[in-house]
Amino acid sequence: MNSVWEKAAFVCLLDCGKRFEQGNDQPRTTDLWWIVFHGRETPRIVAQLGAERNPVFNHVPRRRFQFLFRQLWAVMARKPIAYEARAHAILAAILAELFVARVRQADITRQIGREAKLSERVQIAIECMTRFGQDRIGLKEIAGRVGLSLHYFARKFRREVGMAPIQYLNRFRIDQAKRLLTTSDKPVGEIGRLVGILDPGYFSRLFRKLAGESPDVYRKRNGMNTKP
Repeated sequence: MNSVWEKAAFVCLLDCGKRFEQGNDQPRTTDLWWIVFHGRETPRIVAQLGAERNPVFNHVPRRRFQFLFRQLWAVMARKPIAYEARAHAILAAILAELFVARVRQADITRQIGREAKLSERVQIAIECMTRFGQDRIGLKEIAGRVGLSLHYFARKFRREVGMAPIQYLNRFRIDQAKRLLTTSDKPVGEIGRLVGILDPGYFSRLFRKLAGESPDVYRKRNGMNTKP
């Protein structure tokens, strides 16, 4: 069973065989959406999602889940031609969003060093950084995407995340650079450009500041030789 809180961006997977009671201290209205998963692959999927040890999925796109669930409801209610195949496709999309949410949750925790409950606008901002960070997206553009002034967005982001937006963006870019340094033989300057930092000197200084060593040393220490 899936429970989606209307104003909070998280999903909780519930065992249909167990009783669920919402506490009286819950300040938000709760919408319940449920799907019963069964079949041989269900235990494997649950294990891959880590749902038994951590059943709450933070940082999910609320509107996306609402859209998918309504699609699924319409397909099952109307049962058009090939409705079973359509339902399976929607279920696959729902599961994909859960896997993405789990990865996003781990990424955010790694970047800020702790679990955080983030508002929907801050989550959207982080998603923009994740998706468009390599395109040198500006903070003013991100603030515009979430419908806030740059000043208010910066204050809200710092209050919830614990660091300024540019700090988070730089941490994300360097994290991506680390991955490229150890999985490709691209030159350091090109890797900087790929993660959205055009100036090779600034990229090297920022990398050293956040990683504690130069990009070349990091690459050599992790087993990838520098391309001549």
